[in-house]
Amino acid sequence: MTTTRHTLAWGALLLVTLTPQAALADWMIASGGGDRAIPDESFDYLSDDDRSFISSGFLTVQREAFYEFYLGVEYTWATEDAEPFSGLSTHLNTTGLLAVARLEHEVAPWFVPYLQVGAGAYYARLEVKLDDETRQQGVWVPGMSQLGGLEFRLPKPALRKVFGSTPNDALWNFTAGLAIEAGYLHVGTATFDDLQRPAPQRTLDPDEAPLPASPLSFGEVDLSGPMLRFALHVRF
Repeated sequence: MTTTRHTLAWGALLLVTLTPQAALADWMIASGGGDRAIPDESFDYLSDDDRSFISSGFLTVQREAFYEFYLGVEYTWATEDAEPFSGLSTHLNTTGLLAVARLEHEVAPWFVPYLQVGAGAYYARLEVKLDDETRQQGVWVPGMSQLGGLEFRLPKPALRKVFGSTPNDALWNFTAGLAIEAGYLHVGTATFDDLQRPAPQRTLDPDEAPLPASPLSFGEVDLSGPMLRFALHVRF
């Protein structure tokens, strides 16, 4: 029993040594934006960009749960407008709320690489305007993000000297920096059943109608794809 207590005591002492109390009080707020490429061909009708990119933004709030390990939430949004044909316009808007976990490592006081994963739900709303008729539908889909980033920040030791802060001051853990992130967003297929229009029935002889009629369908869109984004990070 005594050996067990000594082992636990040494383990607790090691944990305290490796996990400074000040570090575990860290909060991080980050906001930024970027682009996400959509490989799904269905997205071609929802984007004026030949490369099928969708602009996105995000806001995340996280707190350090263990040494260099953060937990938090992330709110994301993306929008895209297009006019694929004359008289036809589309507006796609998506928002998402994710629970995120982040593992980082301070290589230097000014340089911190990290990995982050998130899981949650997205709400996609598609509005289609054809001539004078407007139709819209919104659907919920699951989502998961995986990304890696590089953060370049103002060194805490230098800022502490500038502010003359002590471990009991509010500015002791303050720092700010810029980050670049790259990764992949997995989103469930959004099915817009209300926005499907089947092709008209062919009643003419094939020789008389050489161009087959095609359906106008926004029924299914996979918004998954690789993403690149930039962020401003503030820690305190």
